[in-house]
Amino acid sequence: MLRSIFAGLFAIVLTLGLGISSVSAKTVEVKLGTDAGMLAFEPSTVTISAGDTVKFVNNKLAPHNAVFDGHEELSHADLAF
Repeated sequence: MLRSIFAGLFAIVLTLGLGISSVSAKTVEVKLGTDAGMLAFEPSTVTISAGDTVKFVNNKLAPHNAVFDGHEELSHADLAF
């Protein structure tokens, strides 16, 4: 019986611990084209951690694309503007 209680408490602590780590992940938004209409990323640099997400948003002018050197699986060079 004591073993079952301990296993249940361990499962709860583990679940809470995993939930806390996913809450700390953040989403960083990068505009493709500045608010002033320049052909640049805004912000020009970002700092992310493992588990974070980068969200690219088309801003000014026509649609843009991000190309990742060395990671062709993440890039769509044929869609670059």
